[in-house]
Amino acid sequence: MCTSKKRTHIDNRIRSIEENIKDKHIRNAYKEVGSLKSSFQPHTDLCRGANNEILSKVEEIKTRWKTYFLDLLTTTGTAEQNNPLGNTHANQTTTEEELEEEPPDILDIEMAIQSTHNNKSPCIDNIPTELYNKGGGLLINKIHSLIKGIWRE
Repeated sequence: MCTSKKRTHIDNRIRSIEENIKDKHIRNAYKEVGSLKSSFQPHTDLCRGANNEILSKVEEIKTRWKTYFLDLLTTTGTAEQNNPLGNTHANQTTTEEELEEEPPDILDIEMAIQSTHNNKSPCIDNIPTELYNKGGGLLINKIHSLIKGIWRE
C-alpha cells in the first residue's frame, strides 16, 4: 500500500516536471528535479555544552551560545592560549592609513552591481539582484550615500 502511494506520488511529480518543460518553465522543472533527486537529510537542533554534553532544549542552546561569545569577547589570557594560530585582534595593530581609508566611489559601486548576475537567489535582505541591476542611477546614488554614511561611523 505504501509503495504504491509513493510510486503514484513520484509519477505525479514526473508529470509535473514534464508539463513545466512543455510550458517553458525550465527553472521550475530543474527545481523539482533537484528536490526529487535529493534524499532526506534530517536537521538537528543540538549543541555541545561546555563539558561536551549534548544540549537539546532551546533555552539551554541559547544560554550556551551566549556564554560562548561572552568568553570569546572577554578573554583575559594571552593570545597563544586563546588562539594557537596567534592571529587575534589583540595582536593586530591598525595603521593611520587603514583608519583614514576613503569609502568606495560611485564607479566602484556601479561596477559591483553590474558584476552581479540575474536569476540568483536573494541574500539575507530578500532583495533579488534584478532590482539592483534595473535600479538605475538613482539607486546607485542612494546605495553610495548609504555606504559612505556607514563607512564614516
